[in-house]
This record gives sequence, structure tokens and C-alpha cells, in this order.
Amino acid sequence: MAAARATEMTTLIIVNKRMFEEKLNKTDSFIRRLLEIFVENVPSASR
Repeated sequence: MAAARATEMTTLIIVNKRMFEEKLNKTDSFIRRLLEIFVENVPSASR
């Protein structure tokens, strides 16, 4: 589970894995692959 602290008023939207995959399936294949690469790299970027 991730944690974050906002520095100003913020609206948070929780997107679970199923919802994320449903959204990805509706997008262009190029954008879908680009987002998948970003998601794969997030854990290593936070180290």
C-alpha cells in the first residue's frame, strides 16, 4: 500500500487493479503500453 501527503486541498480517486486494467483495455495500444511501462517502473523510481 502506498502513502502520500498532500500540501493543498486534493481530491483522491482510488483505482484498484481491476479498474485500472478495464481503463487500459479501452485505450489506444500505444498509450496502453506506455502506461504499462510507467507502472512497471514506479517501484524502482521510489527507491
